[in-house]
Amino acid sequence: ANQLKGPLVGSQSLETLMAAHDLPGLVTVCKGGETVDLMPGATVTMLLSKHGIIGDRVPSPGEIEPDLKPPLLVTDYKLGTICIAKLILEDLTFMACGSANFIPEEVEGHTCDVLFMGAGGWQKTREYVQQLPAMVKPKVIVPYHTDNFFIPIPEDRKTPLMPGLELEKFTEIVSKSAPDAEIRILDTFQYTEF
Repeated sequence: ANQLKGPLVGSQSLETLMAAHDLPGLVTVCKGGETVDLMPGATVTMLLSKHGIIGDRVPSPGEIEPDLKPPLLVTDYKLGTICIAKLILEDLTFMACGSANFIPEEVEGHTCDVLFMGAGGWQKTREYVQQLPAMVKPKVIVPYHTDNFFIPIPEDRKTPLMPGLELEKFTEIVSKSAPDAEIRILDTFQYTEF
């Protein structure tokens, strides 16, 4: 962010994290419902959401405590406010739902061309895969957070799937929810165009 000088939009936890690394004031802090102009032809609307369930709970709820100094412990990191980002870039609309959950009332009335769907933990929130694609009517759906990010990236940069992901079952249910959408499964580091 400091090198690229680009806008940052996110939760209070993101602002706290940036401040802990001597980069305060760079984040437009959102709580859900805000639309932020990024540059000419580009806006982002933050739709309030909720985190998926991992195991039997939501991991690391709450906001990062202020005044923490790096290096932070794993237990210092918190999710902050969870939002779905709706990014409009001229004539294309993208929605990124990083966690396998959502609040239907917050998404109602929103549509997109490309939907990025976090897939990890989807089995605990089946309404997410059954309802979200049908509600936002995307032309393309890209599952992500499919890789096993608990292990180092292999030298060939081909990351294995997260254990227990059931990606085929995920895509089968998503296909029924949005039968006209193309489902595009990408490898980590794979380039694509929309």
